Amino acid sequence: MNKNDLKTQYDEYTTEHLLQLRARGDGLIDEAHAAIEEIIESRGELVPPRPKSPISQKQKTRNKNQNTFKLIFSVIAFFCAAVIAQLLKVNIPLAFFISFIFIAYLLYGWNKKRKSSPEDVARAEALAKIGTGGFTELMFFASEGNLEKVQDLVNYTDEINTQDHQGGTALMYASKNGHEKIVEFLLNAKANRELKTKNGSTASDFAHRESHEKIVRLLSS
Repeated sequence: MNKNDLKTQYDEYTTEHLLQLRARGDGLIDEAHAAIEEIIESRGELVPPRPKSPISQKQKTRNKNQNTFKLIFSVIAFFCAAVIAQLLKVNIPLAFFISFIFIAYLLYGWNKKRKSSPEDVARAEALAKIGTGGFTELMFFASEGNLEKVQDLVNYTDEINTQDHQGGTALMYASKNGHEKIVEFLLNAKANRELKTKNGSTASDFAHRESHEKIVRLLSS
């Protein structure tokens, strides 16, 4: 399908829907991207850059998947416990073997976590936190210093000034962790530097506490 045919197909879609098509990374060919860009430009609207990588699904979907996984794991664990209890009555050697495998698996997970660096543990905890307590992907990647993902998320979502349940924002997370380029980009993208946490702290307060003086100056300029 050529670009003109795609333009005819896409012209009936809203700009929001067209941007979602690009953001999801549905394998759009170059002609499709070009058609979308021309349609949006013809409407007199700003066309953000093409995302460098697919934008993840909304947090509610992620959270739903996490809850589903936890439920399935709980059911399996309950079933295994019931089977072991029955086997103890009729086949003690097999029951001990299954128990040994289960305990070995738990010990493997514990040992793997024990050997992980504090940074790896903190990152894993932050990843698991996405979608809960108002914590967004933008906040996660801002705290990590991943400029490419932050740019894509700002261009294709409306999360820039979203606050988590404690009042934290992407700008605050980036400021606290000393990611100067992220802070500069977010400020240029109109991030609100005046927002406060429930404790009354601003992004500048976080940067000052961590002695990120360049970021303090950025936030005060």
